[in-house]
Amino acid sequence: MGWTRLRGKNNHSVRIYSGYCPNPPTGPLSVYAQHRQYLINKKDDRCSRLAFIQDLCEDIKKAMVQGDKIVLMLDGNMDMKQGIMANHFKKIILKEAIIDKYGSNGPSTFR
Repeated sequence: MGWTRLRGKNNHSVRIYSGYCPNPPTGPLSVYAQHRQYLINKKDDRCSRLAFIQDLCEDIKKAMVQGDKIVLMLDGNMDMKQGIMANHFKKIILKEAIIDKYGSNGPSTFR
């Protein structure tokens, strides 16, 4: 995950995040396994996917408290309409732009 912050007129700011939530584990060299090893080294026993979601949401909440507007570009590797990621985003009042604009029958965002 990475982000950049832009400040504009009247001191308004937007923080633009980009990130990749690892797929479920598929082997010892997968992104999931690499993230898992990093967490283990930090004495953190969370699932790589859950850690990504929780850490991202905590960072976004801090940015919102600072007054930043948020743009999140994410390969979530999971359903954005329901499930753990959707629930975490709802708690911090993030909207999924495609679903918000087009409803649940909106266009695919992957190919």
